[in-house]
Amino acid sequence: PPKAISMNGTLGLALAARGGGKFAAHYEPGKLVINMTKINGAGSLAHEWGHALDHYFGEQNRPDAYQGAARGISGWYDKGTAKLGYLRAEVKAAFERVMETLFKKFQTKAEIIRDKELLLEKAQARLDEVSKMDTTDNMSKNSKVAGMAFWNRQVDSITKDLAKTRAEMAEDARVATGRSDYEKQAGLLSGKSANGYWLRPTEMFARAFESFVFDRI
Repeated sequence: PPKAISMNGTLGLALAARGGGKFAAHYEPGKLVINMTKINGAGSLAHEWGHALDHYFGEQNRPDAYQGAARGISGWYDKGTAKLGYLRAEVKAAFERVMETLFKKFQTKAEIIRDKELLLEKAQARLDEVSKMDTTDNMSKNSKVAGMAFWNRQVDSITKDLAKTRAEMAEDARVATGRSDYEKQAGLLSGKSANGYWLRPTEMFARAFESFVFDRI
């Protein structure tokens, strides 16, 4: 509906009316308007609307809404700075899940168990290799004994950890195990800058939203 797509009537759309340059389109948080350039703007609306959505929810229910620098539900330019306490619980939870998914790699219980099983297989294979070492002198005998002791400890430790995971981890568990591939690729595009343009939360969110719209249509 027009009221929804215009953020309750607050968002404007300008067509080749607010500058051109190298960018296909841009969102202006100070004016609450999306500008689409005449020649290159096609295909950019979903991305810029994603910025507008980010900004809209970032200002919701605040006593100082739309005063000062723009705030986004994503954190805008800085990861981890989003203040979501003003939002309804279900909206807050949904956006937190989205942003976590963009920046973090998550695994299910089955995936974690499989990784540990592979680790155990490798440790057992290494133990088997060491046990078959040819020992022709005291030095090689000592090396074999030390190696077998080490890999026996590894096998025992991994076996216990695997058993604990199987017994105690919830079936619907979703565990963060590192950075998402999406964040890693954005980091490569940003180069040496730890918080470069491509890694800004608002850009991560807008690109993901753009891709979501593309997939849906």
